[in-house]
Amino acid sequence: MKRRLFSALLLLLLSASLCWGVEFSQPLVCDYGPGCFIQNYVDVDPSPQWHDFTCGLLSYNKHKGTDFRVPWAAYKAGVEVVAAAPGTVLRVRDGMPDRDFRENKGAVKGREAGNAVIIRHEGGLETIYAHMKLGSVRVKPGDKVERGQVLGLVGLFGKTVFPHVHFGVMRQGKVICPFLGEQASLQGQCGVPGQSLWTPETRTRLVYIPTGLLQAGFFGTQPSLPGVLRTPQVEIISPHAPVLVYVGTAFGVRIGDQVQLRIFDPSGGIFVENTLSVDKNQAQRMTLIGKKLGNKPGWPVGVYRGEYRLVRDGKVLVEAVRTVEVR
Repeated sequence: MKRRLFSALLLLLLSASLCWGVEFSQPLVCDYGPGCFIQNYVDVDPSPQWHDFTCGLLSYNKHKGTDFRVPWAAYKAGVEVVAAAPGTVLRVRDGMPDRDFRENKGAVKGREAGNAVIIRHEGGLETIYAHMKLGSVRVKPGDKVERGQVLGLVGLFGKTVFPHVHFGVMRQGKVICPFLGEQASLQGQCGVPGQSLWTPETRTRLVYIPTGLLQAGFFGTQPSLPGVLRTPQVEIISPHAPVLVYVGTAFGVRIGDQVQLRIFDPSGGIFVENTLSVDKNQAQRMTLIGKKLGNKPGWPVGVYRGEYRLVRDGKVLVEAVRTVEVR
């Protein structure tokens, strides 16, 4: 009996020590859900495959942090990155211009985190806030920071193709998933309850969103993935536009998903439609449907309606309806 009580007490003390006296808040100022969301989580799978803390696929091999993504318009307006807990600034980097990784991969070699801040907290925990906007870093090494203190703005430099802040938690160089805590992270225990490092309020707010909409809208020119995510909704298209296409882009797309696209013409008839089957897991996928003007004199004027649906196991997970006027 005494041995069992001692073992139970030891486990309790160990569990309590795993928190290291630190709990983290959301590391950027945004309305979680519509204003920002988590695109990638820590990869807790030690194999060449990858899994997030739920055993889902919102990660990639050896990913070391939690990526809070913001819409392009919000990034341009400025989204504040804040300290997730009190601590002392260890290192900072600024001076790197905002640039999509695909535009010049060589420029980020050795600087994959871009403009960043590293903070030390109680118990030897450290946090990193990476990919901040050029010239936005507001702290320097040695500064004492409080929870919620502004460190800089969400940016787009380093090994990234979308605006976000990479929030990483480490202790003695070992990566910790804040949703699982240290013990479960090191053992690769996805899908099991862990010792979360988030505050109770933050834990409730950060609902796991496995799949969601990034963008949907019409275009009168041939779109590209970087372009559609940076372009506001088009409201008017010329009758002489070279193409008339409807685009939907989603994150967390999986093998076996069905993508359904339809455009209705001004009379309400089907202008074009198609259903595609997804053949690989993708962090983000742009799908489009439409027609080329070719030798036609012009598109019939009026209001066109586009529909985008992503279906998984017979259930509609993502749906977007948009309209555009041709005139």
